[in-house]
Amino acid sequence: MRQSLLRRTLYTSLLIGCTLAAKAPQNSNTGPIVDRYGQYLLTDWPDKVRSDADLQAALQKEQQLMRTRWLAPSHRDPFGGETDLGWHDKATGFYRVERHNGKWWLITPSGKPLLLHRRLQCARPL
Repeated sequence: MRQSLLRRTLYTSLLIGCTLAAKAPQNSNTGPIVDRYGQYLLTDWPDKVRSDADLQAALQKEQQLMRTRWLAPSHRDPFGGETDLGWHDKATGFYRVERHNGKWWLITPSGKPLLLHRRLQCARPL
């Protein structure tokens, strides 16, 4: 996760830096043009990373979003199966199809039924 945040930050910073480089005054010295985070040195923008603490703060913000918004709802198991339907099947460690009360269900590896928003069109044996 830390690497993905760093990659996104660097990529965004490079895009912004390259865009702003055309507008920046020409630097007469031959020193470096990017900082240690890969961002253009001669301009500033609102979310420019200036220290390791900035990266740490961004990481904590992303982790908070992961906990509150981006993770699966609490009524689902790690495989996406519904935990609040009142029934479950045997956990086998594999996805499979089982019949329950006359209807076919896709069962997760942990044995919970998986509700599909679209119908399964076809399934071919391996």
